[in-house]
Amino acid sequence: MNPSDVSVTISLFNKEHSIQRAVDSILKQKLQPKSIIIIDDGSTDNSSEIAKKLSSEHPTIRYIYQNNQGVSVARNRGIEEADTDFICLLDADDVWEPNYMVNLIDLYKHVDDADLYCLAYQMHSEYGMLKPKVALSANYKGLVKNFISTYSKGYGLIHTSAICFRKTFIQKIGGFPEGENFGEDLYVWLKAGLEGKIAFTDNISVTLYKEPVNSIKRREHHPFHVSYFVKNLKNYSKVEQSALKEFLVKNIYLQWAAAKIEKNSEQKQTLRRYCYQLSRSRWLILLLSELLPSKIFVLLRDRRIKQRLR
Repeated sequence: MNPSDVSVTISLFNKEHSIQRAVDSILKQKLQPKSIIIIDDGSTDNSSEIAKKLSSEHPTIRYIYQNNQGVSVARNRGIEEADTDFICLLDADDVWEPNYMVNLIDLYKHVDDADLYCLAYQMHSEYGMLKPKVALSANYKGLVKNFISTYSKGYGLIHTSAICFRKTFIQKIGGFPEGENFGEDLYVWLKAGLEGKIAFTDNISVTLYKEPVNSIKRREHHPFHVSYFVKNLKNYSKVEQSALKEFLVKNIYLQWAAAKIEKNSEQKQTLRRYCYQLSRSRWLILLLSELLPSKIFVLLRDRRIKQRLR
């Protein structure tokens, strides 16, 4: 992999306050990717004007407008438009650290046959800067064996803004599921872990800017990654089924706790139904947890967040 083998695609929708920052973080890299492709998914604020201006000022930036069709359609469009073997994604909220491309090329030199490369990230939050917990040793660099089990044991092994994949691989597994608004990225990561090789480096290369409001709105939708793999578990080996079940149940617990804090009864009911199909005993724990006051889950959430403060 050389920088000329890499394109970056940014899906953009109403991010007038952050799109300039995101693009600047790529332009400031010591090693420059071949191109930056901005897919404007029907923005109605000033995002379009900013992105057009950026593309007029920098020959490596392409600006493409489409009517609003959702983030998965925008990501897939960017992937299709890229003319390189490797593609990075960057959400318009987030930024690459100055060492992103250097760390990516270094990881590739260490593992040159992976299908997807993951770089460590940190999260800018109201609590301070958070570093997700990854169930790998400090300074880890290499292939991730048993990806789904490793992902399940920690938090933060992979994120949309901190990955680079082979174009042929992401197309092989079908890209991002269009029309889905919740869990569509987790679905892709799980598919990738089941069907490809994934490498990881513990060097922090991305800063995410989390918006809690978005999480609440997303939980109004169906958890696609859960529904898909519950329905299709039989298509995988017993070892894969076991790993998937463990990941999905833990993820359901986290989403259920958030829904309880938000008083989202419909989402809690949906998650309980899927948990029942995966594990009756874990479903019973979830059912009994309904008796606990919401403030318990707020305290547990805050404790979890404080443990991740850098």
